[in-house]
Amino acid sequence: MELEGTVWNVLPPVRGTSARGEWVKQEVVFEQPGEFNRKVCVSFWGDKAQDAAALKPGEAVTISANVATAKSWRSTGSSTKPRTI
Repeated sequence: MELEGTVWNVLPPVRGTSARGEWVKQEVVFEQPGEFNRKVCVSFWGDKAQDAAALKPGEAVTISANVATAKSWRSTGSSTKPRTI
């Protein structure tokens, strides 16, 4: 998937240790232009986290990403409450 947008916010890095060693995750929120601007949070892992940490709010970027989810989301009502990022 390719995503074009503007860096909206660079969140603090998250670090930890697993059985396979130390890891780092950097999340960046991008704003996509359009009729209704959408914000998308992308997680960068390992060596890509360092590259993502260098991004600055307002910077226009294009990202190629593998999209994956560990959870299934289902709406049971007629509307859902939006989540503030």
